[in-house]
This record gives sequence, structure tokens and C-alpha cells, in this order.
Amino acid sequence: MTRKKYVELRKKRLKERDERFKRQREKARAKRLRKWTELVARRRRIEEQLEKARLEEERREKARDGIESAKTAVREVEKETEALVYVPEIMTEISKMLADADESLRSADYERAVKLSFEIKELVEKARLEASKRVEERKRAEEEERERRIEEKLLLEKRLEEERREEAKDAIGSVKTAVEEAEDKTKLSLYVPEITKKIDEMLTDAEKSFDLADYGKAIELSFGIRELVEKARLDASRKAEEKRKRRKEEPKYFYCVIPFSKEKSFGNIGLNNSEVYTIPYRDVAAVVSDSPMKDYELTEDNTRRHEKVLRQVMEEHTVVPVEFGTTIKNERILKRLLTKAYNPTRESLNLVDNMVELGAKILLNKDIVFVDPKKRKECVSDILASLNAKAKQAVTGDLFSDRLILNASFLVNKEDIDSFSDKVMKLQGKYPMLKLLYSGPWAPYNFVYIKIGTEGIEVTKK
Repeated sequence: MTRKKYVELRKKRLKERDERFKRQREKARAKRLRKWTELVARRRRIEEQLEKARLEEERREKARDGIESAKTAVREVEKETEALVYVPEIMTEISKMLADADESLRSADYERAVKLSFEIKELVEKARLEASKRVEERKRAEEEERERRIEEKLLLEKRLEEERREEAKDAIGSVKTAVEEAEDKTKLSLYVPEITKKIDEMLTDAEKSFDLADYGKAIELSFGIRELVEKARLDASRKAEEKRKRRKEEPKYFYCVIPFSKEKSFGNIGLNNSEVYTIPYRDVAAVVSDSPMKDYELTEDNTRRHEKVLRQVMEEHTVVPVEFGTTIKNERILKRLLTKAYNPTRESLNLVDNMVELGAKILLNKDIVFVDPKKRKECVSDILASLNAKAKQAVTGDLFSDRLILNASFLVNKEDIDSFSDKVMKLQGKYPMLKLLYSGPWAPYNFVYIKIGTEGIEVTKK
């Protein structure tokens, strides 16, 4: 074999070996890919099974709670009105429905169990009213019998009428309280306006009946209102929960943080006329509105809307403002950011507690020129010291004009705004050669503010 042939044969064998190694590597890579795909699919199936089990458990808990609530209502009505004695037919029906509900729970028919629990509560309320009515009928019969035996019939009738009047008055007062509590807790007028309107009409009728001394009708209407309030409360709670679940996944426009631990709505005052509300975390809350994830232009309308929200919130709460145009993908991410930045946020709230920002700019009048720089400096120092006496902190800004000699922001307690304004007016009289431009109250941007950066929430304090 010649050297040339040997070299060619050697190259051929090396090429075959490289191809064989390449096929082996590709085969191993394909095997690893199949194994990884199988693992991902298996994990997805497990997650789906866990989610299904969780949802099933939630439905079961809801059904069980509904049945327990219905049973509690049955026990209470039996204790309060002796319903077994006065309305045995209704109580028998309730017992059958309770048995059906328990059976539905055991057979995992949770929707039917929940539906039965609601129907049982309605029937319990009906039993309560019917038993009360029959008790009243019995009392009335006994009273009539007693009246026939007593010579002072007119006096007794007058007393009974007064009692009836007080009962109707108490019933109307009680139902008004129930309506106010339901509105405060579940926002009936927001979620069920049609039922709220019906309740208002019935309340008006009950008050008219009371004024006309038709106390029986007033009491009857009060009971009807109470049933309607309960129905409205349940419907409003359900709709509120649906809205709350939907909102959790929607993007949020972030306005500020306040020291507040409850959910609260400030009305439809946000950007795009959206509802502004709180998302609480511990003892602080983010003030947000639902918004698409986008970059908001710094237009006059957008900034005016943003500032309007801050001003309205500041009427009731201390605020730490957030940089304009800040949007968060969803509620879960927002709460995670609040969790990480809780301590600096809480410190910032403490720093500006019950405080607002007031701005003051001092300009030279057009016909005045300060020749002596020393005198000019003394004048600025005097004004700044006078205003500082009414403020907790102050920061000075850039002098962007030749005639501008002071550009400052002051952190002032809300109770001291009037005295600070009076001080500005006195300084204007003391220095007629100057023009004092006074603005506010504003959110304390120049002292604390929140910015969402690459590392999460950045809380800046000055």
C-alpha cells in the first residue's frame, strides 16, 4: 500500500468514526429530550390534579359552611320563637331539606347542597315570621279576653296602641340600621341597585304607615324589608367576591400608599374614569385602579386625574405618592412588592404622618433689582427661616430664572396649613418688592415617593 492510499484510508476511517460519534450524540440528545418532555407532561398532570382537588375541597367547604349556617339559623329560630309549636309543618319541611342537604354533601353534590342551604334559610325566616305572627295572634286573643274582663278598656287599648307604636318604631329603626350596616359592609347600592331601590320604597311606605298609625302594616313592611336586605346582602356579597376575584388578575395603576388596613373605594375618579380602591397589606394599603399595562403620556388630562386622586385620598389619609404612570401587572405582584418594601414604606408614612407639601417661590418684582447680594441673601434667609418655623422639613429646588430667588417645598402638618398661609401673607406685606407664589397642598413628592425600578419598589426619603 502506497503512502497516498494509506492517508486516504486513514481520512476515511476518521470521517466514519466522527459520523458514528455524531449519531451517538444525537441519539443521546433525543433520548434526553424525550425524558424531559415526559417529566414536564407528568408534572403538568400532577398540577392539574392538585388544582382540581383544591377546587373540589373549596366547593365542599362552601357547601358544609352553608349547611352549618342553615342549621344554626334553625336552632336560633326554634329557641327564639318556639317554631316547633307554632309552625310544625314548616319545621318538618326544613328537617327534610336539611336531610337532603346532608345527603347531597355526602354524595358530593355540592351545588345542590349550597342551593338547599339558601332555601332553608329563606324557609327559616318564613318560619320566624309566621311563628311571630301566630304568637302575636295568640297574645292578641288573650288581650281581647282580658279586655272584656277589665273595666278600664279604653285605658288598656291606649296602652296597647302605644306599645304597638313603639314596636313599629323599633321595627323601622331596626330595619334602617340593618340597611345601613348592609350598605356599609357590602355596598348594596353599588352591586344590587334595583333591590336597593325597592328597599327604599318599602321604607318610605313603612314610615308613611307609621305616620298614619297603621303600625301593623309598618311592622309587616319592616319584616319584608329585612328579608329583602338579607337577599340583597347575599347577592351583593356574591357579586363583590366575583369582582374581587376578577380584579386580582387585572393590571393596576398605582397612585400612592396610605396607612390603612381595610378595603375601601374612593369612587370612579381614576384615570379613564375607573374606580379607585385600596389593596391592603398589614397596616398599609396601595391605592390603585384597574388599568391596562401601558405607558401613560404626561398629558395635562392624565396628570390632572392623577393629582385629583391624590388630593381626594389626602383629605382622609396620609399618603406616600407613587411616580406618575406606574402600572403593576396584577394584585399578586403588587402585594409582593409591598411585602419587600414594607419597612421603608412604613417609615416614610411615619415621616409624613398627617403632613402635606406646600410650595413657595419668591420672585423679584420687575421694577426691583437687588444690587446688594448680601442683602438679597439676608432677605431669603429671613423668609426661609420664618416659613421653616411652621414646617417640619423643607427642601430647596433649582433657581431656573434670574428673578427667582427662592424655590422651596415645605412639609407641613394639615392643622398648620392656615397658619402657614397667614405667615406667607405677612411676609408678602413685609417685602412688597417681592412676589410670593404659594401653592398646595400637594402630596409630599419632594420628601417621600415610591418608584418601581428593576429591583422592585424603591422608596425615596429626603
